[in-house]
Amino acid sequence: MLKNNLAATAETYSLIGIALLGRGNLKGSEKMLSRALAIDKKLGHLLGMAADYANLGLVHRDAHRLKAAREFERRALDLNEL
Repeated sequence: MLKNNLAATAETYSLIGIALLGRGNLKGSEKMLSRALAIDKKLGHLLGMAADYANLGLVHRDAHRLKAAREFERRALDLNEL
């Protein structure tokens, strides 16, 4: 049951992060998406990790941190190839 709760928590953090990104709250979005990523890593949830990395890439892109954006996008693509 705990694993399911953690997965749901990660998904919730991710959705909040995406909503904050849409509102232009980059700092809040990064915080929520990083929390989601930490949980997905703990659970070994590769699909969730890939989505989190891709979304963090969007945050960095919107913040004009293009080098970091490319790195997060690369991590997402690497996980999608597994």
